[in-house]
Amino acid sequence: MSQISTLAFDLEESSGQGHGMVAFVDPKSHQIVECNDSLSEALGVAKTQILGETVFQVFTSKSRRSAEKVYRSFLKTQSVSEAELELEDTDGKGIPVTLRLSGARDEKGKIHCTRFSWHNISDLKKETNRLREKVALGLREVNKRGKHLQKEVERRKTTQSKLRNTVTLLRRRAKETRILAKRVIGIQEAERRRLARDLHDETNQKLAFLSLQVAGLMQGLPMKTDQLQQHLQSVLDNISSLANEVRQLAHQLHPAVLEHLGFVEAMEAYIAEISQSKEFEIVFRHRNVHKTIPLELSLCLYRVAQECLGNVIKHAHARTIQLSFVGFAKSLRLSIRDDGIGMTPKQFRGLSQGLGFVSMRERVRLVKGRLRIKSKPRKGTEIHITVPRVENIS
Repeated sequence: MSQISTLAFDLEESSGQGHGMVAFVDPKSHQIVECNDSLSEALGVAKTQILGETVFQVFTSKSRRSAEKVYRSFLKTQSVSEAELELEDTDGKGIPVTLRLSGARDEKGKIHCTRFSWHNISDLKKETNRLREKVALGLREVNKRGKHLQKEVERRKTTQSKLRNTVTLLRRRAKETRILAKRVIGIQEAERRRLARDLHDETNQKLAFLSLQVAGLMQGLPMKTDQLQQHLQSVLDNISSLANEVRQLAHQLHPAVLEHLGFVEAMEAYIAEISQSKEFEIVFRHRNVHKTIPLELSLCLYRVAQECLGNVIKHAHARTIQLSFVGFAKSLRLSIRDDGIGMTPKQFRGLSQGLGFVSMRERVRLVKGRLRIKSKPRKGTEIHITVPRVENIS
């Protein structure tokens, strides 16, 4: 130990540091030639059992190769080296330490003794792990809150998108309603002018003619029976014609059969009236439909059917028109199909802006129904009106 005692290493001072563990190693045999009490206490073995052992035996198996590598590098470069490794106690447990290597040189400058100095970093490791766990927990919480915020942002974006769509729809509906109201007022005025003209030109003239006929009969009395019969028959014919015109006019304003007999009978009567032409055929089928459909619902379906049939007759050039009226558990569906020329997408867009289509859609919307139209060029057109049953409207 005379060589070791000449080194600037103080074992007693190193032992007094508490966590400082020191061993002196022979560079050739790698055997421990001296160590302090702190090392033996940390490893849990007597100092006599440590001396003479190779220094690498005090490391755990997973740190041993790293310790050898650090030591070889130190001997080769002769510079101070540090590493973070593990010592192994008698129970086989690892003690985390930092290793610092230094050496004493002889007169020729060659290292003749190596100093292994370990510092126990168990508390530092525990604190580091605790901080890592705390940071990991914080990161998990941040990620959790981040995901929650992301979902909230997405939910709000979805809500904003729905609100924008709703506002756009309401604006379009408001615009369509203004247009519809303006057109309805115009149509009402035009209809009033037509009714006034019909009453003045047709009904009023025929009433005047009847008055003249009756006055002539009164002036011509007495007359022969056959002459009187002829005059009376003429008066009756004119009265019958006038009554028929008044009935048709009243039917156009409000179909009484719809109110008294119901939708099915009113449609059958209307179809019989417009089917007098032989240019097309109209087939009407119905099933699972109660006769007691509310007037509001019946009037909606009737007016929509009138508008649809009028458009088909005017524009579709169809040979066959099929109507079906079917009742389901919670709804009623009126379908109108034709084998006409159909519509292109551009024609359909034009139709959707027209008063007829807007009025149909508004009528169906007021009874909480749905209007759907399908059409292709040369494939005809299908119109489906689905409305809830009476208990589902209010």
